[in-house]
Amino acid sequence: PPAPKGFKNPNDVTNAILTGTLKTINTNEPLPDGVEFFEGIEYGEAGGKLLQLDMYRPARLSRKVPALIFIHGGGWRKGKRSDYRHYCLRFARRGYVVCSVSYRLIQDAPFPAAVQDVKCAVRWLRANAGKYNIDPDHMAVLGGSAGGHLSMMVGYSSDISELEGQGGNPGVSSRVQAVV
Repeated sequence: PPAPKGFKNPNDVTNAILTGTLKTINTNEPLPDGVEFFEGIEYGEAGGKLLQLDMYRPARLSRKVPALIFIHGGGWRKGKRSDYRHYCLRFARRGYVVCSVSYRLIQDAPFPAAVQDVKCAVRWLRANAGKYNIDPDHMAVLGGSAGGHLSMMVGYSSDISELEGQGGNPGVSSRVQAVV
């Protein structure tokens, strides 16, 4: 593939990233004032594995707000919740409850495990909407690469029981209102 504008070849891009001359997103940036962070909230269990999410939300939240659920990429083989920290912080500062979820990777559990896990996260958020001031009728899933695929699967499979899995909160809807 051709190199991005300003670079001679793809190796130049790699070198710029490794030497720090190309600014990339900081996945360890500090928590800004006015945002609460809850790390490693257990949202379910599947196949003997605890499923976790990180939650970012406006501090002193007094009304129900929409929820955004970020799903990391990584070819279903790698990736982590913190990959979307930069975006989670920004949306929480704008008034959303934002979560970044982990799911079972393909080497641990084959398809449809990852879809079932993310749908479990949606059900958990809906079941706990009152506790976290989430508007359960305004929930979106977002992701890139494998996370984008999982977002689409969640968005288009709310009525398919085989994709719901056993992760928790049976009988609670995994329906979302938007997919990005």
